[in-house]
Amino acid sequence: MQWPARVALLLLAVLAGAAEAPAQEAVPVRGGLHEGYGRVVFAWDSPVRYEVARDGRTLSVRFGRAMATDLGRLTDTLDAYLEGAQLAGNGRVVRLTLRQDYKVRDFTVGPSVVLDLVTREDRQQDQPAQQAPDVPALNVRTGAHTGFSRIVFDWQEPVQYKVKRDGTTVRLTFDRPADPELAPVRRNPPQGLEGIEADIGADNLTVALSVAEDVRIRHFLAGPRVAVDLVQPPETRPSQDTRPAEAPDAPTAKPAPRTKP
Repeated sequence: MQWPARVALLLLAVLAGAAEAPAQEAVPVRGGLHEGYGRVVFAWDSPVRYEVARDGRTLSVRFGRAMATDLGRLTDTLDAYLEGAQLAGNGRVVRLTLRQDYKVRDFTVGPSVVLDLVTREDRQQDQPAQQAPDVPALNVRTGAHTGFSRIVFDWQEPVQYKVKRDGTTVRLTFDRPADPELAPVRRNPPQGLEGIEADIGADNLTVALSVAEDVRIRHFLAGPRVAVDLVQPPETRPSQDTRPAEAPDAPTAKPAPRTKP
């Protein structure tokens, strides 16, 4: 074969390989330090499939799409939890080298994929019955209704709260700490809810709801309980009430009696 022909074939092979390489999305990866755990957030722009596997102290997260990201800032922030972080598998796999045998919990908040690295000493956080007396467990339940879904926070005593919405993220900040039981909500989220996350502070609790863009939020007190409704647009509302028996509606708050001036 003549030399120009070989060069042409080599060039075609290089171009074919480039065409087969997966397109990489720019995905910010950030870390955060919390009481009893370190958090890793993969902030994808749209939902992505992922799998988590571990081999000893090596934690691998394989995504359904390729990413381009800088993991240096992640290891700096979570230096107490991570010995290293590496992007492999043509941008589809992130390998984290853990400093200890942490418990790992994973979930999504909207399109973001979240990993929590929980220290052994704080694993009781997943067991509300063993919570310290100053951080009580908080029951959270849901219900499906005609035109809206409801999330109820079953506080046992009156609580003050604030609600702030920023795009598709709704944050509820309560004026006392508690450990919300979110696992059932994550396993079976109500319509309109795309993710739920909690941050337990020293004197407050913040719950972040990731909701669809066209969902309208309304909220109210019902005794000590706080109810949040995710109101669906008319075209997506079910034709009948499908509220499950195990998640009854929160009682309706009665108006205060009118007094004469």
